[in-house]
Amino acid sequence: MGGLVIGSTMELVATGQNWLALTINQECNLDCAICYLGEKKANRIMSGALVEKLNEIARDMAGIAIIGTEPLLDEQSVKVIREFSVANKTHLITNGVNLSLFAESIKQVRRVDTSLDGGPKTYARSPSFAKIKEGARKWKDLSGGQVFVLDVFTKENIANVEDMLEGGHQLGAEKIYFSPYVRTLGGNERATPLRTEEIIEALLPFSRDDWKLMIDPYHAIFEWRDWNTIKAEIQRLPEKNRLIIDFDPGDRVRRIDADGKMRHPFMALHPGVSLPGRDVS
Repeated sequence: MGGLVIGSTMELVATGQNWLALTINQECNLDCAICYLGEKKANRIMSGALVEKLNEIARDMAGIAIIGTEPLLDEQSVKVIREFSVANKTHLITNGVNLSLFAESIKQVRRVDTSLDGGPKTYARSPSFAKIKEGARKWKDLSGGQVFVLDVFTKENIANVEDMLEGGHQLGAEKIYFSPYVRTLGGNERATPLRTEEIIEALLPFSRDDWKLMIDPYHAIFEWRDWNTIKAEIQRLPEKNRLIIDFDPGDRVRRIDADGKMRHPFMALHPGVSLPGRDVS
């Protein structure tokens, strides 16, 4: 679960903006321990008719955040991104694997969030960190847009804060957003969650301007603790380093799947087991 629903765009949502959050396909080129999806479905690409309808809806909103499954999976998915980015302000969350390959094709995108969960020493996905760095730098040079980095904390990687910060620096990130890992009902049980207080302890030595910890009431449910208690704990961090989502994201974020179903952003974290969404109207 990277970036609290829609990554760095959540900071804009927190100011009162309304955004569309779109899953344009149903497949990924990685198999990450923290992924909320669990077992992957057969791939399905968002149809042209749905893209056209959503482009019209987005004209009355701040923009579109394309959040998955992996938007840069293939040429078909990138074609969908281009159809959105021409008409609207578009942000994108990617694992960065194909960012170098498709950098030219998506240069009209305004913002790219790269999910890392590590840095030059501890990045544990495929391909190498150097390849991810190359893609982010190439896209930024071509587009003039902004790069952000998303890192999800688990018990297994909490000791790597300094390297995560270095990873964001090497990608040229405007800011790094940390969020706690949450187990969902999709079957992602290969990593170990942490309590918020453990994360805060790990972050306190790094009072810099280039990162924020994002947290929302959803995490309180999985810690079996009072939300107000967690909010009080996060006040230990400097104001510049915290983003508390103290509202229901469903009031400001319209989350649409590749099949045209609209779901609450939190319920969408439980694919295959959540209540069915309703068709986009």
